[in-house]
Amino acid sequence: MIKVTHKINDGGVEGLLKRVAELVSHKIEVGVAQKDNGRESGKVGNADLIYIHTHGARIAPARHEMQKEINKGTKYSIALQMYMHEHGSAIYRIPARPIIEPAIDNAKADIADEMKKALTAALNGDDYMHLLEDAGQFARDEVKSWFTNPANGWAPNAKSTIEGWTSPWGKFFPGKGSNQPLIDTDKLRQAISYTIDGGGSGD
Repeated sequence: MIKVTHKINDGGVEGLLKRVAELVSHKIEVGVAQKDNGRESGKVGNADLIYIHTHGARIAPARHEMQKEINKGTKYSIALQMYMHEHGSAIYRIPARPIIEPAIDNAKADIADEMKKALTAALNGDDYMHLLEDAGQFARDEVKSWFTNPANGWAPNAKSTIEGWTSPWGKFFPGKGSNQPLIDTDKLRQAISYTIDGGGSGD
């Protein structure tokens, strides 16, 4: 004989709807937390670098004109929009290598599976926050792994980036020695973290 058990949760249907509403009110965000944004230069943070690499860097005339606005406190993204509105599209000097959005999109099915575990717990009246934490950690790790995932489709480093180059005034700038972009110091990748409505975070 099969023994069937039923779990009765306090609050009935109203309690169930409340638990689900609380669950869906939480947001998992993956990116660079303020505490991890700083770099030695003090001017361009990790979040700025992610934006730059996502959209690419522009030729010198565009950078110089944009810098005037950035020095006034204008965000890079706004300065870029202002330049493009005035001059049209700026030519890329560094190819775009998008990071966060394509990484999340690539793993969205698996991330959804992690979220379903939290939903099941909420429906059963169980604690689900640790499962949201698991989902956040999973999403963060997927973004970190995107840096070396062949599916990212990033252009390899240029020859001058790998081997080094000499400026017109004779100064030599050493290369990175690798054709793998964005991981020479690994500081940008390690800055990726997640937050859950301020209730949880993970480096």
